[in-house]
Order: sequence, then structure tokens, then C-alpha cells
Amino acid sequence: MDGNSKENKRPEDMSDWNRDHVRQWLLEIKIDKKHVDKLYDEGLNGAGLFRFKEVYRLMRDLSSEEQELISQKIDLSKEELNDVSQACCLKPYPFSRYDASYRYIENSILDVTETGPKDLIQPCHEFKAFTKTKEYAMQKYTYEVIRFAAACMNSRTNGTIHFGVSDKPHGLILGVEISKNDDFNDQQIHAIERNFKSKRKFKQNK
Repeated sequence: MDGNSKENKRPEDMSDWNRDHVRQWLLEIKIDKKHVDKLYDEGLNGAGLFRFKEVYRLMRDLSSEEQELISQKIDLSKEELNDVSQACCLKPYPFSRYDASYRYIENSILDVTETGPKDLIQPCHEFKAFTKTKEYAMQKYTYEVIRFAAACMNSRTNGTIHFGVSDKPHGLILGVEISKNDDFNDQQIHAIERNFKSKRKFKQNK
């Protein structure tokens, strides 16, 4: 497949790369394919490249020259994101606008309390690690979204459910890797229509 195709176009921010992007990049900088395939099978993504020491065990079979090459290649990107990645706490991402200062960084802490409704103004928040759900991720996602939405409606409040955020440790950002966002969006729409829109027709009393 053409490396310049839309499907393979890598995000500008290396930390947003999935394991396919990382595999493509490693091959481009001439890392031995057998090592690249092993790193791919281990699930090394862009965020992992920024935790080079933590994932050293994944790279133990690489030569020192290859390790040094990878390290040098990501130095510039590390410097660009250093100020953000060093932050211990991050505020929840605001709705309806893009703001890089709110970007969620893996292993940072989401600075908001997981709590139920307190009043009709303050939103409630719920964390779902969403780990160990690969085989039934869609089913789990749909169930949790509908359950949370119903709870908010019954409490007459708004709120946000955060997937990929752990409640133990509290607020730890784990991240979630999914193949297509659109699939989850479509399923969510169908679930809302199925659970919240009545199909019954009422006749007007005469």
C-alpha cells in the first residue's frame, strides 16, 4: 500500500501515532524488519516512544546503534511536548473547541473528581479504564454510555464519562486504542434511539 495514502498518513504529533504508524516510521529509518515486527506485536505506539526507558525491555534485542538512532529521531518531538508531558495534572478537555493545552497525556492525572451530581450546575464525572475489553469493547462502551446518560437524566444534571481513565489510581490517564471512531459514534446513536426514543404512538383522548 502507498505510504502516502490517506489511510497511512501519520499525525503530526508523534504521541498520537498508533502502532501501525510507528511500524511504518521504524522501517523508514532502516530499523531491522524482524525487530520492527516484534515491536509491532508488542503494541508499541507513539506514546510508548516517549517513554523510551520504560519500554526498554521491548527494545532489548535492538543493537545499540538502532536504539541510539530511534532516540535521536524522537528528541525534537520530545522537546516540543516536554512542557505538556511533564505536567502532573491535566484539566478535562473542553467541549466544542480544540485546545492543545488540554490534550490528554498518557500517565498524567486528570484533574477532576469522579463524583455524582452535586447540583444542577456542576457536571458529574465518571472514569472507566476500559481495559481488558478488546473482544467486547463496543458492547461495553454502549452499555456504559447509556447507563451514564440515564443516570444524568434521572438526576437532572449533565456530566462526562471518561473512557481510558482509571479510578485506581484515581484519574490516571491510560488511553484507549480503537480502530475507527465512527463505528463507536454510529453505535452510540443507534443505542440512544433504541433506549430513549419511544416507538409507541398515543391516541388523543376524545
